Amino acid sequence: MLWSLPRAGGDAVALTPPDLEPTRPVYSPDGRRIALCAYRGGNFHLWTLSPDGSGLRQLTEGPWDDRGPAWSPDGTRLAFASERGGDAVTGSPYRIWVLEVRTGRLTRVTGLAGQDGPQQDGAWEDFDPCWSPDGARIFFVRGRVAGSALLSRTVASVPADGGGAARVEHTETATAQVMVPAVSPSGRLAYLRTTDYPGPTCTLVVDGEPVAVDGDVEPVPPRWISRDALLLTVGGQFRIVRPDAPQSAETIPFTARLPLDRPRYRVKDYGFERTAEGPVRGVHLPALSPDGRQVAFAALNALWLAPTSGGGAPRRIVRTDPTRYVLAPSWSRDGRSLLYADDRDGLFAVRRRDVASGEETVLATGAGCSPRCPRTAGGWPRSTCREISWCGRWPTGRSGCSPRRWVPAGCPAAPAGRRTAAIWRTATATASTAASARATTSFASWTPRPARDGCTRSPSTSRSPTATTRARCGRRTGAGWR
Repeated sequence: MLWSLPRAGGDAVALTPPDLEPTRPVYSPDGRRIALCAYRGGNFHLWTLSPDGSGLRQLTEGPWDDRGPAWSPDGTRLAFASERGGDAVTGSPYRIWVLEVRTGRLTRVTGLAGQDGPQQDGAWEDFDPCWSPDGARIFFVRGRVAGSALLSRTVASVPADGGGAARVEHTETATAQVMVPAVSPSGRLAYLRTTDYPGPTCTLVVDGEPVAVDGDVEPVPPRWISRDALLLTVGGQFRIVRPDAPQSAETIPFTARLPLDRPRYRVKDYGFERTAEGPVRGVHLPALSPDGRQVAFAALNALWLAPTSGGGAPRRIVRTDPTRYVLAPSWSRDGRSLLYADDRDGLFAVRRRDVASGEETVLATGAGCSPRCPRTAGGWPRSTCREISWCGRWPTGRSGCSPRRWVPAGCPAAPAGRRTAAIWRTATATASTAASARATTSFASWTPRPARDGCTRSPSTSRSPTATTRARCGRRTGAGWR
């Protein structure tokens, strides 16, 4: 949680909810906004809010981590470190990016072709940016990956528009690491130096010289609050330190209260799983088989089948690693197969599993895959799972959401008919009759018109239904299907 307290000390006030998980807060130059990176949603992204906690706004998004925001002196831009632009699963080196807060425009300023000479390879990482007083350059830490270790011994800078080569500002000894540089309004460079042996230690360094701070300096960013004073975290307290006179440091006292409401209640024992793993208390989207004799559900990082009568024990048919998820089981119409999604390969994929043989087929891959059964006005049962809705990467390289679908081979077309009460989902299938692992199908979303019976084709689907199997209602006109 992000907290605020008076400059003179006193009671701290919580500004953000616990689920935001913020870090690296920094005030804008005019004091009207706070920028930070937060982990809400499963990735670090940039956010802003007002000093009283209102107006929380997310600035960046995507499958990458955006970290360590730093305001430009004019308050219009934020520099930050990010792995964006690389592979969404394996990641890529961190580079320095600049965000225009008003427009959302993103510009990468380090790691550009021809910018860094022999350092332009995948082993370098750029992070912890800060701005020069005139806003012309961005300072940052440059580290080099050596095996599983990151050797970060250099403070470098680059033109804020990315239009020039990186310049080394300071390099540490072979045994020390550099982190969180900060440049004062007068141009003084401060950073933290950390060592593992003998240690570990964390030391404040200003203008290349260590500052004798009394206590344990903690590895969190120092902030210049004037031309000659820094705000540090020392031994769990906030301290104002003047590098030229560290013995006259000022401690800012504070107290903070975090109420904890821990309700006590008895957890219901569902009784259908009593193994060494204990009773199941979390079941995800149970799905009844078409004949009503079995129910499929996800629990304990696994996919299960359980009889609906007779008192038999559930049978586990798919198990994932502890760090992966399996979700959303859905039955085929004939009850012989289950569709479900899991992320064993890094991103969610839709899979079809033959219940009898255990044979599996991957139907769709990419970010955000999820199986879905149709809901129509005709009252088809949810077990009629003949379409898969997904958003993510297309085989052609496109990305995004679309009405088009992947569909298992041999799915019958949706019935045509008159409008009743809800949206029709009708398909024009290009699936061949040959048994194949999957078939490509173009779907049109048919929506009832309120003024009369019939269906109209959604303009979001550009392909006309000219395939072998068709489903339509009404007649065809020059403007499309009616």
